[in-house]
Amino acid sequence: MKSKKFWKNSFLYILLFFCLSYILFSFHYQPVGWDSAVYVGMGKFIFSAGNTGVFEPMRPLLLPFLFGALWKAGLSPILFGMVLEFLFALGAIFLAYLITKQAFGRKIATISSFILAFNFLFFFFSFKLYTEIPTIFFVLASLYFFIIYREREKKNIYLLLSALFTVLAFLTRYPALLIFLVTNFFLVKDMVEKKTKSIKSFFLFNFFTFMLILPYLIFNFFNYGSFFYFFSAAQNYYKENLGSIYSIFAFKSGPHFLLPKTAWIYIGTIALFFNALVPFLIYGFYRLGKEKKLFKENVMYILLPLAVFLSISSLHS
Repeated sequence: MKSKKFWKNSFLYILLFFCLSYILFSFHYQPVGWDSAVYVGMGKFIFSAGNTGVFEPMRPLLLPFLFGALWKAGLSPILFGMVLEFLFALGAIFLAYLITKQAFGRKIATISSFILAFNFLFFFFSFKLYTEIPTIFFVLASLYFFIIYREREKKNIYLLLSALFTVLAFLTRYPALLIFLVTNFFLVKDMVEKKTKSIKSFFLFNFFTFMLILPYLIFNFFNYGSFFYFFSAAQNYYKENLGSIYSIFAFKSGPHFLLPKTAWIYIGTIALFFNALVPFLIYGFYRLGKEKKLFKENVMYILLPLAVFLSISSLHS
């Protein structure tokens, strides 16, 4: 009886512990990084019609827009930007709990939300005015509403919300569009298996996504002469400034390590240096390989989070 009560309330304890830890670490000086300063400067540029701030067309617009709105309202975009990042972090933890609970139950959901909340990278970036935490929130929200639509209620509003959060994730961090590809994978899978309304679902999701992203593409066309100027601008920036595959970063404290600029090796480096739980993936894939039925039933919950991981582990947008 006590065990059931513990698991029932454990998620609330995790949220409380996360909030207390966040408040405690907030008293430590948090320097504003280069990217953070650029996002704030872009926000000022947008809301001052170009009279102040800076603008870099290669960067997504949503986060600068939010910081700019705070600045326009007379609030500190640094202080209240951190509050915003904190709220996105809480939302991501909550969505991770809901998604995992849907697939594996309350206990696994509680453990998963704890792992996310106190993962070093997640906790670290929740203090930074970066795109990582908002992207996680938007991608998980897209995933959550898609799962509801696919497995519980075939209501178009859930498909629309999934498409909306997919686009918001893209406008926060471009590689997050990977979630769009994986979602389409399952929609095509449903069509092949001839499930009810599968063709309609496929076209509705893609139509919603296209219509929501179209204004941004038109903005790029009229300002820079290309619908996908943001992509070519980002490519040119990385080519000019990053150069070779590897760059060596020497920190005043801590060991030196290689930070690869090739995405796949970069992901592996992040995993090895900052996540002690990664080795357990080997055992997990081993179990899935032996139990094909288990893999088939939960393939959606494997591939979609993988898209989340890939989208946030890529180079800074």
